[in-house]
Amino acid sequence: MLSTSARDLLASDVTPWLDRRLREFFLSRASAQQVDTFIHKLTGWPRIGFLDQIFPEARFIHVIRDGRAVANSWLQMPWWLGYGGPERWQWGPLGPELAAEWEQSGHSFAVLAGLLWALLVDAFDAAASPLPKGRWLEVRYEDVTARPRQAFEAMLEFCDLPWDGGFERGFRRHRFERGRAEPSAATSRAPRWTVSPASSPAALTLTDTPPNADLARRRMRPVSYELATVNLTSGVLPELPLVSTARAVAV
Repeated sequence: MLSTSARDLLASDVTPWLDRRLREFFLSRASAQQVDTFIHKLTGWPRIGFLDQIFPEARFIHVIRDGRAVANSWLQMPWWLGYGGPERWQWGPLGPELAAEWEQSGHSFAVLAGLLWALLVDAFDAAASPLPKGRWLEVRYEDVTARPRQAFEAMLEFCDLPWDGGFERGFRRHRFERGRAEPSAATSRAPRWTVSPASSPAALTLTDTPPNADLARRRMRPVSYELATVNLTSGVLPELPLVSTARAVAV
C-alpha cells in the first residue's frame, strides 16, 4: 500500500493495524542500525498526511527537480508506465483539467510526463501546507549537485544531526556531478520544452507538438527556475542560482 497506491495516502487511510505495523517496522530498522534518528527515502506520492498521523514527531525534506528534466528522464525509463496512457499507469486517473490537456495534446507522451510532474508537485504542496515550518524543508536537486556541502549542512541542521567524522568520510566517498542535474540526450524521444512568461507564473510548453495544440502548460513554481527556452536534445539546462534560504532546504 505504501508504495503502490493510485493516489496520495492521507491521515484518514491510517488504520490501527497499519499504524502498529509501520511504527514497528521503522522502529525495528532504527534499532538494527543503532541510530536515534532514522532517515528513509520515499519517491512518488508525498504520503505526508499518512506518515504524520503515525509519526507526529517526523520531519520531512522534499527534494524538487526541474520538471523539464524529470519529464525527460521518465520518457527514457523502462519502468515508466505512461506509455500505456493514464488508464494503465500507477498514478490513478487524471482530473478533468489535466485530462483535457492530455487530450488536447493529441495524447503526447511528453506532455503526459510533464502533467504527472505537475500533479505530484501539487500533491506535495497540498500535503505540506498543514505542517508547521519546523517540520518541512525543501531543496532543489540542482542545488545539491551544485553545492552539495552547503545543501547537506542545511539538511543536517534541520534534522538536528551533527556533521561528524563519520558523515564527513561518507560525504567524501561520493561525487556530485552537475551533469546529473541536466536532462540526458541519450534518446531521440527527448522533447523540446519552451518555458515562457506568456502564462502566469510560467508556462511549460512542448515545441515539438502540432502548432494547433495549445497544450500542457504547468507552472514551474517560485523555486528560482529561470524562464528560458531549453532544448533537451542538447542535454543542457540554463545555469540556475542557489535557492534562497527563505525557501528552505529538503529530502
